[in-house]
Amino acid sequence: MKTIVNGVEKLLENIAAAIKVKTYVTVVLVSVYASLVIRGEPIPDYFQNTMMIVIGFYFGTQYESNNIERLHERAD
Repeated sequence: MKTIVNGVEKLLENIAAAIKVKTYVTVVLVSVYASLVIRGEPIPDYFQNTMMIVIGFYFGTQYESNNIERLHERAD
């Protein structure tokens, strides 16, 4: 039983680390995008496409996790 608990704890730690990395990547990309806009420099198409994918993924997962939390609250 202890092995299962340790495995679950390790899984939760890995998920938390992945969320932190996702947040850091999003913040860096948004910062670079904002600096390009502020300086008036052209934004390459590949960078703009990457930004849209990252932002969509970030907010999509946030929306989904909020829905799951609400469902759990209703079930209780």
